[in-house]
Amino acid sequence: MDLFMKHACRRLTSLFFHFATSLGLLFAGTFSSFLGAEPSEAEVEVDLHGLTVAARPLAAGAGQMSRSSTGVDLSVPLAGTPQLGVGLDLGYEIDRFHFSDFSSFLSGDASPLSRAFDFYLQPSFLVTPSERWTFVISPQIEYSGAEHTRLKDARLWSGSVGVFYQSIAGFKLGLGLNLAEQMNGSPLVLPFPIIDWELNDHWKLSALDGESGRLAYRASARFSLYGEVRFKSRDIRLATHSSIPSGILRTEEYPTFLGFEYRFFQHALIRAALGKAWAQTIRFEDHGGRLLRRSDSRAPGVGTLQAELTF
Repeated sequence: MDLFMKHACRRLTSLFFHFATSLGLLFAGTFSSFLGAEPSEAEVEVDLHGLTVAARPLAAGAGQMSRSSTGVDLSVPLAGTPQLGVGLDLGYEIDRFHFSDFSSFLSGDASPLSRAFDFYLQPSFLVTPSERWTFVISPQIEYSGAEHTRLKDARLWSGSVGVFYQSIAGFKLGLGLNLAEQMNGSPLVLPFPIIDWELNDHWKLSALDGESGRLAYRASARFSLYGEVRFKSRDIRLATHSSIPSGILRTEEYPTFLGFEYRFFQHALIRAALGKAWAQTIRFEDHGGRLLRRSDSRAPGVGTLQAELTF
């Protein structure tokens, strides 16, 4: 195990136990948990998670940035029948940023932020007019801002819609669409496939939320291995007293992971994974969305740790 892997494991363990003492924090997910179960089977789900991204240069010879985050998802089914499901996701996440020599990247500027907060509220509505067809709609309101940023400056709206068809047991296929408001005022529209396929008793392929795809191998009733590809895009409004006053930090990441899942009993499991982000883009913009400078990096190390409880 190389130096980064050892550091990532120690850092993720620290993040997880630090966060486990903060169960009052809530972080929202997408409607993927709704798509993975029939309305009558939905359960309350609590998901604690931590992530760390290794330091990488912002530009050749121009400073570095590293990041870690901790959060929790709470997914609550509010009503469920064979024809209709209504649920609610709540969430909260804290991101910690560390910049070194940032002034060499943006001349004369100090680090623009050290912490950012993300909270969002997301109801989901699932309609099943027949045994084979299902429709989902999920609007969302989000706050995404650096420390001391005003609520009205960091508010965003978004939503997801999807439809999928179940031709045989263990196989769902469909299409979804994510629509999001960006901090600079421009819209973001992303179509995505919906796949939930149990290939056999051991292998499963899933892509439910437009942000990830996973191929998992179940070695036993308790232990599984998986590979995962993710896409993560986020806008953060900077504070008025930042070195980029009321500016925007936009990140896009494409990490891949190899990990394992261990189920302690029916309603509790843990996941851990290590990987690399093969592409990452960081944009620094002023208050009006004008680009100040862009950073493109490759293959920073990434690690995640997650605990999931259902009731």
